[in-house]
Amino acid sequence: MTTGEILNLVDDLVKNSLSNEKKVIFLNLAQTELYKDYPLPEKMGRFNTVVGQSFYDLPDDCPEDRILWVTLDGKKYEYQSPEEEYQDEKRFWAIAIGELFISEPDSVVEGVIYYRPSPTALSASSLTAAPDFPPDLHELLALGGAIRVAEATKQYEKKQSLKGDYLELKDGSVKRIKKRAPHRVTVGRYM
Repeated sequence: MTTGEILNLVDDLVKNSLSNEKKVIFLNLAQTELYKDYPLPEKMGRFNTVVGQSFYDLPDDCPEDRILWVTLDGKKYEYQSPEEEYQDEKRFWAIAIGELFISEPDSVVEGVIYYRPSPTALSASSLTAAPDFPPDLHELLALGGAIRVAEATKQYEKKQSLKGDYLELKDGSVKRIKKRAPHRVTVGRYM
């Protein structure tokens, strides 16, 4: 489903006069909540180090707090909090000033960041775009948005009814997803 089709489903579920912009805000809130239970597959971004350079840009869809690990030349580097005391001989990575910090690389090598990507926000100006959320769960996204629309328009009985449908569908979806294959990693270049 596209964003426009999901908005139409929300309108069918809850009669309202809210703008598409407001409803898309509700869909984005629902999407954020759903990604906690249905995360996107892990990804990896590749980059090449530069001798004497310690700071590197993160991929656009890589939040600072979703990095799983970093490797340089196939060797896994350990995470170190920026507040910890720096040790020259220790090879580590950290997040500082919104960038990936790697303890001084002494040669040009390939680096890889493994991370959980953040979902792309939906937009009322792009109703033909489809959410990153898996297509077989778009109904769940629409129900999550409809619950918020019902609450905003003070249709509390409708909200409770929708919440029951939402929880039932979500419970069935969780059971189906647990039967699926293990997580997949997708490769993407960003530098």
